[in-house]
Amino acid sequence: MDRIVFLLFVALVLLAPLPFGGNVPLAWTVYAFAAGLLVIVFSVQNLVLKRSPSVPVHWIAFPAILFALVCLWAMTQSLSMTPSFMHNPIWSAALDAFGEPLSSAISANPFQTRVSLMRLLTYAAVFWLTLQFGRDQSRAEALLHVFGVGIVVYALYGLILWSVGSELIPWYDKGAGRGQVTSTFINRNNFATFAGMGSVIFLGLVLRKTRQILRRGEGERFKYRFERVLSSLAGVGGLYLIGLLMTLGSVFLTQSRAGFLSTLAALGILLALGLTSGRAREGGVGKMGLFAVVVVAVGIIAATFGMSGSHITTRIVNSDLTDQGRKAVFLRLVEAIKDYPLLGTGYGSFEDMFPLYRDETMSAFGRWDKAHSTYLEVMMELGLPAAFMLFLAIGLLIWRCLRGAMTRHRDRHIPLIAFSASVLVALHSLVDFSLQIPGLTITYAALLGLGVAQSWSSRRR
Repeated sequence: MDRIVFLLFVALVLLAPLPFGGNVPLAWTVYAFAAGLLVIVFSVQNLVLKRSPSVPVHWIAFPAILFALVCLWAMTQSLSMTPSFMHNPIWSAALDAFGEPLSSAISANPFQTRVSLMRLLTYAAVFWLTLQFGRDQSRAEALLHVFGVGIVVYALYGLILWSVGSELIPWYDKGAGRGQVTSTFINRNNFATFAGMGSVIFLGLVLRKTRQILRRGEGERFKYRFERVLSSLAGVGGLYLIGLLMTLGSVFLTQSRAGFLSTLAALGILLALGLTSGRAREGGVGKMGLFAVVVVAVGIIAATFGMSGSHITTRIVNSDLTDQGRKAVFLRLVEAIKDYPLLGTGYGSFEDMFPLYRDETMSAFGRWDKAHSTYLEVMMELGLPAAFMLFLAIGLLIWRCLRGAMTRHRDRHIPLIAFSASVLVALHSLVDFSLQIPGLTITYAALLGLGVAQSWSSRRR
């Protein structure tokens, strides 16, 4: 049964981005049902077998408590039994308009608040399952490779569509994404983040493979050790290289400026942390060995940019990096946060509340269903206290990955990859909404779960 649950879990993560990045009601409802059912089956199985979780809750007690409080608050926002003075003023306006009492709540849209909470719990379920499955080193390594291959398959699909000039996703017109690589995602920025996570995975695997070869050749002259590194590119290292080339090339061809810059920042941090930690110098790698690693990694990135980076370079040069439309939205969001600093407008209520804050500084055309800044949107919807608890809970898990990457002797590449992927999505979320796309966030939650699971020493029980 454990094997069946594991395989179903892997299928859930791999298939999540398939229907339009999972950003349709039917898709995220199926994901929620599947993830919840897998957690129940897994937990019942542990009870029947009298088996303790691989990673007990108390190992992540503080983030878990913070997350539970956020979920409790989001549910409270959707309930009508709360005191009426706490309810959103929009309900009073509705009473004046319709002339009859309505079931009001703190949230401007209680149904959407419950839907958003369901999606948040889905990500938590995926994280928890990965945390349990990923504690075993061999299984964690297998999951990391499977997730990387999954992202490569989506990148390959997007590259094929782009190369033949197709503007369908599939059987659906790309719209604003015409001319760019978007794979199964509608928005090119979302796919840039998704493919960027694949680049982080494969660069991390390339670095790990390189260090392993250098260590095995300890005592040999640097010339021969470097030749070993180059020869490995014809074997398993070559497959990692292909994965990196395809995913990074896809990022460039999305022409997403924020996705491009966030990915490069994440890859740079991965290189810096992977090569400067005291642990990384152990095992006979040495300064010249580290130089070889840098040469290989930078060469790969430069070659990929040379092949496919002209599109994004042209877009950056020919466009204004300060998006005035988003800037106007951010300013109006700040006003909304000031109006609802404690209670928020209701988790998932941005689309309902933002029209009340649109003014002449914004174009009258178009509809803003996302704020293009996950942080500001969450602060508006949940209120500042709950939003900061959510940010802190996730931040502590990311910090756990960083600690594991800097202190572990073996298998440190997994928490390092998870931390670097977190940097990618955190930076991109400043100016976009990639983490609000279920298929992408499920993949990230799985990567974060792997990183946290492997952040402790294998001797800890």
